[in-house]
Amino acid sequence: MNDAIKEAIKKKKLAFHDWKLNGRPKESDSIYLKKKKLTTHILRKECRLEVAKRRINERQKLINARTSDRNMFYKIIKSQRGKLSRFIDQLHVDDNTYHNDNIIEGWRSHFHKLAKKEQNQNYDTQYLDLIEKEAKIIIDICKDRFKHNPITEEEISKAISCLNRNKAADFFGVNAENIIHGGKQLQQYLQLLINRSFELGCISDILKIGTLFPVFKNKGDARYAKNYRGITVTPIYSKIIEKIIKLRENPIILEKQNPLQRGFTENTTPLLCELIIEEFERESKDLKLPTYIALLDGKSAFDVVVHSNLIRRLYQTGISDQSIILIDSLYKNATSCIKWRNKTSAVFEIEQGVRQGGPISADMYKLYVNPLLNLL
Repeated sequence: MNDAIKEAIKKKKLAFHDWKLNGRPKESDSIYLKKKKLTTHILRKECRLEVAKRRINERQKLINARTSDRNMFYKIIKSQRGKLSRFIDQLHVDDNTYHNDNIIEGWRSHFHKLAKKEQNQNYDTQYLDLIEKEAKIIIDICKDRFKHNPITEEEISKAISCLNRNKAADFFGVNAENIIHGGKQLQQYLQLLINRSFELGCISDILKIGTLFPVFKNKGDARYAKNYRGITVTPIYSKIIEKIIKLRENPIILEKQNPLQRGFTENTTPLLCELIIEEFERESKDLKLPTYIALLDGKSAFDVVVHSNLIRRLYQTGISDQSIILIDSLYKNATSCIKWRNKTSAVFEIEQGVRQGGPISADMYKLYVNPLLNLL
């Protein structure tokens, strides 16, 4: 509470006291009633100003932390998410309701359904079949033209140093710190193993088991599964592979992506887009003109990416043959399990989507949705 609010409260109390002593007049021309209403209005105004100042300060703090202090950035994000998910005693998934210990099964049912391919009458199934066949041909072409590009010591070192610290352990109980502080010998051994994966264009299925954590979106009822997003912690080994692919292919992605793309792009932020809209809205308000804004949102966007479409898009973008083969292997036969209140569900297969939380997932989605941005 600042000094202005304290002063406004004091004046409001005095005005209310005078109004009460003079018989609580209700006539609109009463000086005591007018003074009471005015002091109430001023108090509410000061409270709104203080809330706005705090919101602006938090936003600026978030922007500054994003570039200067990554730990603070993630701490702020985590604090804004809240902890509602820890206290729900029932979960609604479509028409079913799960209680207490069965909630984890509800989560599994919800995210497994998102990960499964479903026939949709609005889709052109013939076109989808053609895309599936084209994706297989693309993989065959990539394998025929494949030339092994060995991993360098610099690449493995940079990939390890880019791992996010203070994160949850993967399915095997390994976290980033185990690798970061593992020493030179471990790094050399990992380079040898990962280089072999790159040479064969294959990632073992056991290294594709993700641990999925439901995270509340901070909107809607916390008891409904649709108001949560799934953040997946992938095994550290496959995460390093993704980091190396990202280091190699990111320049091409940045070159090919739509120039108006601000999400998931280094050295820029979606807040720049918000600034344009906000200034337009303010100018329209000053000119007393109506403002119409249409927003397009992709429902469960990351979760419903069709893998064959993604492979086709990677090929059209000019991603290297080796990276396309590895990305195809990364998503083929991938599985996940749910982690909820220290319990782990049975694993389920991921038939579609890119995992939120994966190092290259955002880049893959950017390429996937790029034609839509170009069209708009």
